[in-house]
Amino acid sequence: MEDQVLEILVPRNEKAGLINNQKEFHEFKFTEIFDQETSQEEVFDRVAKPLTLGCMDGYNGTIFAYGQTGSGKTHTMSGAETWQLRGIIPRVVSCIFDEIEERPGFDFNVYVTFMEIYNESGFDILDPKHSEAPMEKWTKIQLYEDINGNLHLKNLSIHQIFSEQEGIDLLMMGNFIRHVSTTPSNQASSRSHCIFTIAIESREHETEIIRTAKLHLVD
Repeated sequence: MEDQVLEILVPRNEKAGLINNQKEFHEFKFTEIFDQETSQEEVFDRVAKPLTLGCMDGYNGTIFAYGQTGSGKTHTMSGAETWQLRGIIPRVVSCIFDEIEERPGFDFNVYVTFMEIYNESGFDILDPKHSEAPMEKWTKIQLYEDINGNLHLKNLSIHQIFSEQEGIDLLMMGNFIRHVSTTPSNQASSRSHCIFTIAIESREHETEIIRTAKLHLVD
């Protein structure tokens, strides 16, 4: 197998001696391929870190974990129980504040939102009131357009963070609210999607240039 090619062999299922012309060999090409031995750190370094640094420079980015239930999307994005196995989102938050320390010539403001989409409706999972009520009673996020054609999300709270720990705390809070809100109509939230968005605003001291960007992290 080459570095960027995934080869899959699906043997023919020949029944009753009939000729089966089913294709056995399948080849898929990807920009990157990770096997089961790849660490969380390596996935972050090769996939998320370049986008994170680009966001610090004013470029928008999105990381979208896609796959069937149980394929490891949440493990990749949020991580497991230990700090060593933390996923892309907490590593992005860490990277942002490490990079802020390395850029003394800039002032930075960092903001976070956390939205869950279920049954084509959006909900704010950083609203503490939602931890005490089933999702059916949550306030829905509303999408509207202003006179300039810009889209806005109503009922989605925005949280400014000043440290890595504050960002991790919001991630954990959102995941907690998402889990405790599980009801028979929202089994294990595996049929929902979560978007953790980090907005970065920077101002360069010498030029007074202001740059803004958003990084959307989707599970």
